Amino acid sequence: MDGHEHVPARSARHVFVGGEVRLELHGHHEATAASATVTLGPSFEVGVLALAGAMERLAARIEAAGGVVGHLKAFAEQDGAFVRVSVTDAREPAFVQGDASLVVRGASRLQLVAIVLALAPDAAADEVVRALAGLLGQEGGVS
Repeated sequence: MDGHEHVPARSARHVFVGGEVRLELHGHHEATAASATVTLGPSFEVGVLALAGAMERLAARIEAAGGVVGHLKAFAEQDGAFVRVSVTDAREPAFVQGDASLVVRGASRLQLVAIVLALAPDAAADEVVRALAGLLGQEGGVS
């Protein structure tokens, strides 16, 4: 992006072994915001520490691709318990606010937002999808 472009919002649906991801992508100037809503499959579960690890790896891949992590933020809820996970620097561990031992189980939702600078929107989206694929298992399709 040349610093003066605006990328219209677009969305995609990705299906994985462990659930479904709806990804919305917005870009403006040198920033891209990728917002993912993850709906877990009925018999799948994700631990908050696994989510934090996936976000740390996502931050490292963004920077390795020449981008800058603006902010990676996730929100998980299970049975009334809420956890937030945040990454602002690929060289620092994820910050977990809430019960880090929480396990999010089937039919629950996770929210993930990635604000990425200096990386093309499609490249930023690819990195988010790659990180979620590592968390949710092999991708089965896109629509």
